[in-house]
Amino acid sequence: MTVECKIYSYEEDTDEFGVSHVYFNVMVKPPQSNAHVIRKRYSDFEHLYTALRERIDQPYAFPNKSLFNNRAAFTLERRVQGFTELLQIAVRIRPLPDEVPSFLEIPAPPLRVSTTAGAAERAGGGAGGDEVRVASPPTPASASSSLSPPPRHLGSPPAPAPGHAAAEARVKAYLPAIVGAALAVSVAASVVAVRSGAVDVSQSTAARCVTQPTHHTHTHTPRPTLNPSPPLFAG
Repeated sequence: MTVECKIYSYEEDTDEFGVSHVYFNVMVKPPQSNAHVIRKRYSDFEHLYTALRERIDQPYAFPNKSLFNNRAAFTLERRVQGFTELLQIAVRIRPLPDEVPSFLEIPAPPLRVSTTAGAAERAGGGAGGDEVRVASPPTPASASSSLSPPPRHLGSPPAPAPGHAAAEARVKAYLPAIVGAALAVSVAASVVAVRSGAVDVSQSTAARCVTQPTHHTHTHTPRPTLNPSPPLFAG
């Protein structure tokens, strides 16, 4: 996209706050469109230069501010030359930065899309705008072949599912702990049932062994009673 820009005059005017500034009148002629005039201040050109500084690949010196004679004729003429050169550089940058159409108050250039093979790249177009090349999508045959699994010989055992061996190893490692936990739960449930009276333990074998112990018969032979000895001294 080629845009013609020309600073044809400058004038001193006040803004909406009553502050006096110098405005540069720029005539902009986009391709296949009518020309229009924009008014820009020194700070507007300074912001544009800051945004495009890394994209400028040729020697360029932006007009500096002057402490004295800031509005003298020779100072303003030097700024007109510097700003004109900046605009000529800006409209030739490819791809065109978004700051340029915004500064010139023109629509952004259209994009032409082509489905040519290769990596996506952005190249400068002619009057029709910039061009973006997009890689073509793969054909259905190549897509199906890339997604199909590798062939497997007949009669060979099926391949284990991913993670099956690791899952089996974990189950074997935790199996003793699982069995122990189940046994502990069963014993705890039995104790709770006995304490709550849900199970009658009076008829169980263990209860009979505790409450009805086996009595063994022993032959008791009484010991002979000895007569007491007579007193040594009788009354």
